[in-house]
Amino acid sequence: AVAAARGLVDQAREAQRRRDEAQAALLAAVSAEPLEVEVGAAADAFVAAESAGVALEAQDSARAKLDAAKAAQQRRDEARDAMGAAVAQPLLLLEVEGATAAAEHAAAAGVGMAEVAWAREKIEEAREAQGRRDAAQAALQAAVAPAALQVDVAAAEALVAPAEAAGVPEAAVAAARGLVDQAREAQRR
Repeated sequence: AVAAARGLVDQAREAQRRRDEAQAALLAAVSAEPLEVEVGAAADAFVAAESAGVALEAQDSARAKLDAAKAAQQRRDEARDAMGAAVAQPLLLLEVEGATAAAEHAAAAGVGMAEVAWAREKIEEAREAQGRRDAAQAALQAAVAPAALQVDVAAAEALVAPAEAAGVPEAAVAAARGLVDQAREAQRR
């Protein structure tokens, strides 16, 4: 009878050890910051905790942390995807304000600094390229804006290639070329 009792005590101690280890593993799995929790490992720790008989209160507390981690990681991943989509556009078509907002949201959601910095660089490149395009288009339009007899044909023609290189829309360049041709003809008469 004593041997049987000792056997039961040993079994109980073993069960308690497994439960304590499972609870410690569960708490460790969800103890990191929400964006750092390894969701798969935490889910495995839950299975082990349930089978070892860890108290429901401890499981509920850990589940709340795991749910918060899943939500934070999903927000981060969605913000990363939105930022990536925003900066995937060609520089001259990139919507600078929207991409900037997406990058700020991504940073706030915990997307890595390197990824956000890369997106911000791309946004700045787009801002500069669009500024060059807009300046070239304005200069070209200003050159052909006067009456045909007052257009400096050589200066206007010299602005065409830089405008094309800066990405001024083809229709705007073609319109300016047409006005330069009209000015040239008017000045020959």
